[in-house]
Amino acid sequence: MRPPFDRTHDISQTGYHIKDLRTFGESLTNAAAGAFPKGKSRYKEVHVLLLSWEDDKLGVMKEIDELRSVFDQTYHYHIEVWKIPSKRSHNSLVRRLTDFLDDYERNENLLLIYYGGHGHLNDDRQLTWSCTEWEDSPTVQWLGIQNMLEQATSDVLILLDCCAAATASAESGSGVTEVIAACGFETSAPGVCEHSFTRSLIDELRYWCKRSPLSAAILHMKVLSRMKYWKPSSVESKDGEPVFHERRKTPVHTILTNEGKPRSIVLSPIESISFLSPEISASLAHSPSSDSSSQDVEMEDSADSSATTSILSSVSSPGNGSEQSCPRVLIAVALEEDQCLQLDTWVEWLRDIPAIAKYARVEGIYESNSTLMLLSLPVSIWDLILNNPAVSFIGFIKSQDLLKNHPSESSTAQAAKSASTSTSPPSVIEAFATNDGLTLEENREWSACVACQKLAKTVRSSTCKSFLSAE
Repeated sequence: MRPPFDRTHDISQTGYHIKDLRTFGESLTNAAAGAFPKGKSRYKEVHVLLLSWEDDKLGVMKEIDELRSVFDQTYHYHIEVWKIPSKRSHNSLVRRLTDFLDDYERNENLLLIYYGGHGHLNDDRQLTWSCTEWEDSPTVQWLGIQNMLEQATSDVLILLDCCAAATASAESGSGVTEVIAACGFETSAPGVCEHSFTRSLIDELRYWCKRSPLSAAILHMKVLSRMKYWKPSSVESKDGEPVFHERRKTPVHTILTNEGKPRSIVLSPIESISFLSPEISASLAHSPSSDSSSQDVEMEDSADSSATTSILSSVSSPGNGSEQSCPRVLIAVALEEDQCLQLDTWVEWLRDIPAIAKYARVEGIYESNSTLMLLSLPVSIWDLILNNPAVSFIGFIKSQDLLKNHPSESSTAQAAKSASTSTSPPSVIEAFATNDGLTLEENREWSACVACQKLAKTVRSSTCKSFLSAE
């Protein structure tokens, strides 16, 4: 399929800019607050509708039954399993969803919709659910279903385990509507197996049930971490050579609708009211944790919660405890005109906006027609950054800048020589070239040493630590 436009030379967003670093820092702070909630889930009830086809050719019911058990037995959600009929498929599903919304659509409720089955793009490049892979297969047009769910007054979480599952955001809607899909717009999803999207959901939901509340953004990051860790499988060809099959796919997170500051849907087990005394049941029903205003207050300071560190550290590939095992993305941020990027200004900005220092890593700053800054940050925070054409996705990364970590002897010597002779204050990109292994406080001490010519700008973080200890 030919791309709709030239992706390699697309410069359509070069005219967009963010006012300054502080403006982007506020956006990042709001995204972190939404991604890492520290309070309980705001919902009194969670109603789950698990959808598949009546004529199940893929064998998805085995995974759906297991997912149903997790939501029912572990999270105590209300579960309904419904199979799409082969006759009048779309209209039948519309009627079922209409009844579902009429019965459970409330501000204090969460609605969770799951679909497992075939999916493909139609001639209008819109997602279509299908019973089989054949052209004459019964189908459901996803766009109409999506529009219904976007208008719900309840928050809605949609989980799509099908091919071509990524979907476009809406311009308006009610509440928060989020989608976690098995794969991107023009890609295929793994089938029913140990490496499927649903299998990852089941494992992560089980793992998280007795821990902190889980936002949809964190769930996406954890599923992505699990799915991208799997290695390609191999089979032997007729010639005796190994043939590798790539099983790893990239699940996609989309916010269809939101309200005010970024807020991600939060999942946590609901207390089983039936086993509690009437007094306790009544207190739970009126507890502040279920009140939306209380939740908003909790989210505003959740970026400073100690639970955040635990969340990020738990998202690691098996057998690898490095920080980089937490999935990160590399983005480009275009800032208006030439920003003042001297070290003292940068440190002051970091102090005022701690979310930047805590979650983001500056990978590079360049003079352009304005100022172009490269940042890496956790996937879960990137998920909740509001759409802005001045912020561009570059790619998923698994390491820091390899050139920074392995400078040649000549370049290091030259940098040290320049540091000893220069009288101008160090720029941000010089100062932050190789200090990734330091804490924020060590960064500030190290920066002061650089400024007064006690320490070369490009020495490794281990050397910095030794130097600071001696000081």
